[in-house]
Amino acid sequence: MGYLLKYTAIKNTWGQAVKAGETFIVDQGTNAASGASLASYLRKMGREIRTSSSIGGGALNVGETTSSNEWIIERIK
Repeated sequence: MGYLLKYTAIKNTWGQAVKAGETFIVDQGTNAASGASLASYLRKMGREIRTSSSIGGGALNVGETTSSNEWIIERIK
């Protein structure tokens, strides 16, 4: 069973590959924020990710929101 996390960029980030306010819903294998999962998702969308950062934080319950680095992260499933 996958976990759905919603990532919203707070500012332009990751080498300008992501603009402030953009939101992405990622189906991933962990219930914690994952920079690697997000980067993989963005590459599959055709984004050129030259630089990315680790997105820290622990496990999230459904409906829980946290912020880390340049992101707001919400677990939706």
